[in-house]
Amino acid sequence: MREATAADFDLVYDIYMDESVNPFMRYEPMDKDLFLEAFDDLMSRDYFWIFQNDKGQDCGMGSAVLYDGRLGHVAEIRSLGIKKEAQGKGLGRRVMGEIVSALMDKNIERIQLFAESDNENGLKFYDSLGFEREGVMKNYFQRGDGHYVDEIVFGLTDFDRFRN
Repeated sequence: MREATAADFDLVYDIYMDESVNPFMRYEPMDKDLFLEAFDDLMSRDYFWIFQNDKGQDCGMGSAVLYDGRLGHVAEIRSLGIKKEAQGKGLGRRVMGEIVSALMDKNIERIQLFAESDNENGLKFYDSLGFEREGVMKNYFQRGDGHYVDEIVFGLTDFDRFRN
């Protein structure tokens, strides 16, 4: 896991626009010129990481933000995407372990994330990592075809399985 740089634009664009990833990301498919604004948003987050497979090839990305004030103990994972050809090989589980460890190093006590209710693989994945389903936000996510999808709120406060 390494910090993303401006040189990662093409990689991030390819991951974000991949048909297996994009339906569950914030932005609809778009050309590279329009994606510049989304990439700038990703670069402005507290953390924006690039992940490598076992061969050292860049094949995933993720981001997180830290809250402040009374929420200073909370971090939110805002994005997580892995190239289709790298999915299902354990990379996501390893990456989430690295993300949780990095956030624990910042004395975070709660990690939250949101996932669309029709993201079956994602929901199973977060359940398997010990994230708890804490609620449903009705009609929260709107797809490009106009239909709405519920958003599932996940929280993690028990980090025992992530401790070495």
